[in-house]
Amino acid sequence: MQPYFFQNGIRKLAQEISGKENIYLGIRPYGFHAGNMLPFVIYPILLGQELKKLGKESQFNIFIFINDWEQDGLAGPDVKKYPFNVFPQNSTFQYVFDPENKGTSIVDLWEPIIVENVKRIQSFFPMVKIKSVRNSELKNNPIMKKHLLFTIRNPQVVADILRKYSNKQVLDSPLCYAMAVCPKCFKVKGESWYCQAVCVNPSFLSLFPGKYFSQRICKST
Repeated sequence: MQPYFFQNGIRKLAQEISGKENIYLGIRPYGFHAGNMLPFVIYPILLGQELKKLGKESQFNIFIFINDWEQDGLAGPDVKKYPFNVFPQNSTFQYVFDPENKGTSIVDLWEPIIVENVKRIQSFFPMVKIKSVRNSELKNNPIMKKHLLFTIRNPQVVADILRKYSNKQVLDSPLCYAMAVCPKCFKVKGESWYCQAVCVNPSFLSLFPGKYFSQRICKST
């Protein structure tokens, strides 16, 4: 795998591919600006044009991954000095609402805007397929559940790896590399295993078999 930079890189890449590949793009769901237009729209169009010069047809499958499972902000002892001792400020983007439309999720607001912009590619290359996927859907994947539970239960394992392979200091606490969101208030303010994370109801526990979570109501409710 190698990087391809600017127009010369796009020309080189066009020579090496068929035009039927999958393209994976990820974006946070709170805006779509000129900087996003380059990798999401302009570069695929330029790539398609170079393919056309070579007699190839653009039939890409473009997957837009909406990073709604990411924390809305970082908190911790010192985010810059101890980047591996952080936790979500409040919740994930999945549960953040648009400040101008209190009842509207920022994901529901921005996902269609992002997708509509990317669909501009199809006006040049109609055989291109575009699909958006919310990262939060991964919580329904059995493999993801398995590793998520392991990470929640064993933060020290992650911390030891970070200490070994990074040049950043890792404090003994807090160690929170995966956390659960309260299904009632959608905050990350309760307790789960070693780290503060969630208040849990029985229906939510069914997603994570085993007694890994506290039954207490989270501090924010």
